[in-house]
Amino acid sequence: MQNMKYILILVAGLAIQGNNAESASKIGSQWVEIDGKQYYFEMQNYADWHDAQALCERRNLTLISYQTVEKWNSIRNFLLLEPDFDMNLWSSGAKLADGQFLWRSTGEEVTYTDWATGEPNLPAGSEFCVVVSAFPNGWDDIECTDRWFASVCEEP
Repeated sequence: MQNMKYILILVAGLAIQGNNAESASKIGSQWVEIDGKQYYFEMQNYADWHDAQALCERRNLTLISYQTVEKWNSIRNFLLLEPDFDMNLWSSGAKLADGQFLWRSTGEEVTYTDWATGEPNLPAGSEFCVVVSAFPNGWDDIECTDRWFASVCEEP
């Protein structure tokens, strides 16, 4: 009878541990490994572009840059598998005064893009930051002060 009590406690402990692992797989504020690289997803606290960049910097990270189709597809495919994901994410993409875009975190010109239909629409003087959306799909230039977006950070 005593052994049965210990087995019951052990099983209950494993069940609780399993539930914690399950909840960790849901999008929230968490670290995720995708294609061997670590990313920090902040999905619970929306921020404007500047606050999102500061959030990443406090962790010695940068806002994500999508230099290749492979990187974008890896992140996008991960997000599409998350049942509760339906939001836009800040990237380090920023528009220069001449209308060209660069990845602020690397200083590289944006060469690969996946703009949504009609984007970038480049209205004069207002939309200088890039958000990305896995669903339905595409990138958008938007005002940097909009506070409705989640963040993804990566190691520099």
